[in-house]
Amino acid sequence: MAVVCRERRLLYLLNPRTGGSAIAKQLIDHFGGEGLPKDHILAADGSILLQQKHQTLAQLLRFGVVTAEEAGQYIAFTNVCNPFDSLVSLYVKYRDRYARIRDEGEFWITHSGPTVLGEIDYCRSHPFNEWVARTYWKPVVLTLVRRRRFSINEGYPDGCRAVLRKEFLQDDFTRFLRDFGIPGDPVLPVHNRTEAKASGASYRDYYSPLSRALVAITYRDDLARWGYRF
Repeated sequence: MAVVCRERRLLYLLNPRTGGSAIAKQLIDHFGGEGLPKDHILAADGSILLQQKHQTLAQLLRFGVVTAEEAGQYIAFTNVCNPFDSLVSLYVKYRDRYARIRDEGEFWITHSGPTVLGEIDYCRSHPFNEWVARTYWKPVVLTLVRRRRFSINEGYPDGCRAVLRKEFLQDDFTRFLRDFGIPGDPVLPVHNRTEAKASGASYRDYYSPLSRALVAITYRDDLARWGYRF
């Protein structure tokens, strides 16, 4: 979902694996926030066209969740995360949480399409570095040979007036409220941590030299833009 705070003119976009659940909870609990859309937007065959939880501003506009006029009145903001960290979170979610809720019949995961379900099956049976090699050899070739550009953020910062970093989420959120003159409690809850992170594991422990190189090449624009490194 996106979170809209109508009185404070805020529109928050939950970029996956960037600490967005903590900000969303704070906005809903203490800033009069409202989650949008109210449910998944489905195709005629029942597959999910737009998830309830994660959408870019462009997707919200395309599916009529917000209008261009409304978007122009709000301060849109989102989060980003170190790509190396984000991929470990994604792998662990595919392997553990998504596999579990798929087996339990959770609607959004069972109707997410063959790509997501295939990733779940692969991550359950293959280690992290094999998954990275399988996923990123082609983007690396396209980056080096055809100068294609890839972003792990998939358009989430587009149209936003502020971007917060997961690694400095509390400081960035406090600064965001201050810079835009928005009153409210800035103290964020700890919410929805990935299992591996909750146990104290470091994302660096997962990477082989090859995997590190593949990710560094594919997401070099993100690393440079947001000041991240391994």
